[in-house]
Amino acid sequence: MIKSILRLVFHQPEIPQNVGALLRLSAAFQIPIDFIGPFSFIWSDRQLKRASLDYLPWASYNKYTSFNQYQHSGAWHQRRHVFLVPSKGTPFCAFAFSPSDALVLGSESCGFPAEIEAQGDHFVHIPMFKSVRSLNVAMTGAIVLTWALGKQNHFQDL
Repeated sequence: MIKSILRLVFHQPEIPQNVGALLRLSAAFQIPIDFIGPFSFIWSDRQLKRASLDYLPWASYNKYTSFNQYQHSGAWHQRRHVFLVPSKGTPFCAFAFSPSDALVLGSESCGFPAEIEAQGDHFVHIPMFKSVRSLNVAMTGAIVLTWALGKQNHFQDL
């Protein structure tokens, strides 16, 4: 039986460097990532290799051309989708994450379209000083993912 493990989902990334940072995170923690397009940059092996340094062989990822393709791949129905948002929902450190959760990140400039956000199962945020609107999307994913994995004793297996 395959161990159920958290995964990241990044909806419509706009900055290749954020994709690279998350691919390095995937390699370091052995966490799969689903990238959902359309993408606002050219997705090529050369760009991925450049953005992810030499960690790409150890990263685990899937690429979907659209949210519709992601939903119809079966990945949507197998997991609870926890949307990481700037301010609404539960503070991430008070949320009970499950090993089968998918942590969903929105695009850097606009987050999620309303029709996609409406499909979220849960919403969590990182509490911040009130003058700060948001964090970098890759940093947000790393903070929440690390917290959730730590609560599930994931790091004992690495």
